[in-house]
Amino acid sequence: MRHALENYGIEVNRAGYALCPFHDEKTGSLKVYPHSFYCYGCGKGGDVITLVRSLFDLSFRDALIKVNADFALGLPIDKKPTIRQRRAAQEKRRELERAQMHRQRAHIENWESYLDLVVEWELCGLYIRNYKPVPGDDTLHPWFVKALRRRDYLDYLMNSYVFYEEESA
Repeated sequence: MRHALENYGIEVNRAGYALCPFHDEKTGSLKVYPHSFYCYGCGKGGDVITLVRSLFDLSFRDALIKVNADFALGLPIDKKPTIRQRRAAQEKRRELERAQMHRQRAHIENWESYLDLVVEWELCGLYIRNYKPVPGDDTLHPWFVKALRRRDYLDYLMNSYVFYEEESA
């Protein structure tokens, strides 16, 4: 994104901000992210294609052609894909969708297992409160002892838990 903005004459500072080309301003309010931009002044945002469409008032297709030419991407935009190429693209799309679904399922399972730990930790707290010794008790209740031991282990697990973030596309 930064390279595209600079290619079209928009300077981006070290903090990742630029003067927005879509409205007048003296202080840069256009934040540049790795694959997108967002202007906190006018609310305009998007990807490189959105930028080129807005800068040059182009259709989506014309913006694709311009980006392809300006950055020498060599994409076969004007050529119609063969049946084999379309099938390969469909299979690739299905493969990406399956991988995304797998990542989402893993992400949910990760959170569910953490929530199971939290529930068990809370249950141990309940046992500790309900079965704590009172003055005059000669022995400790076995559930109290078990909950104390288990809760330390659960503390360790929860503090060392690794959350797997969903990858952004």
